[in-house]
Amino acid sequence: MLIRVSSLKTCLKLTAVGLFVMSFLSMNITPSDANQDIDFNNYSCHAATRSHERASAIPNDLLTSIALAETGRWDAEKKEMFAWPWTVTSGGSGTYYPTQQEAIEAVQKLQSRGVTNIDVGCMQINLMYHPKAFDSLEQAFDPGANARYAGQLFSKLRRANKSIMRAIAHYHSTTRERNRPYTRKVIKLWNQERRRHYAEQREKKLAAWQAERARRKAEKARARKSLRRVGDVRGHRQRAVAGHGPELAGA
Repeated sequence: MLIRVSSLKTCLKLTAVGLFVMSFLSMNITPSDANQDIDFNNYSCHAATRSHERASAIPNDLLTSIALAETGRWDAEKKEMFAWPWTVTSGGSGTYYPTQQEAIEAVQKLQSRGVTNIDVGCMQINLMYHPKAFDSLEQAFDPGANARYAGQLFSKLRRANKSIMRAIAHYHSTTRERNRPYTRKVIKLWNQERRRHYAEQREKKLAAWQAERARRKAEKARARKSLRRVGDVRGHRQRAVAGHGPELAGA
């Protein structure tokens, strides 16, 4: 089963009552598509992009936000988007495939028909414009390899344009009419990712502080209990000595 999506992929909408995701533009979902089994634990794109953000000195969550703009899909349970590694786009139409092998076979079918303008993987690397990016389709759909090349490409664009904003725009297209909406989309996602990441880090720090506080409290309680035990022993000894005092004196 496949889910067809338009090239615009996904956009988010922030309302007064919270964060919701708008439907993919021009999405054609049949009932069978809606029942597709999705591995919502597959956050391999996120792990890869965050790793290569650090490796390529790219601002936190920026490469991740580009991945979301390229291949993002909605996790209703977690109420957040995640990038999908088995995404193939050609001719302005993108498809989320359930497995890596199905994505590879889809690209092979396109290539057998003479199609070369194909975007693949987490970061939608174009195989026509970047023919030497990967040694194989297996590598192209490997989240780590895909994100690594995207990180290197973004860093080159950033150096060439001397601007993060232009690098974001040119990652998508050098045509202004196409890259301006894309840049706005990525920046919006980036702001949301940074807020979410900040909230996660804050929760982790709060949990760590609470755990440390509980540990210290437990240590103090054990120390007080130990002191009481020592005091009880000393008191018992003192009472014992006092109780035998007259007998010893009389002897």
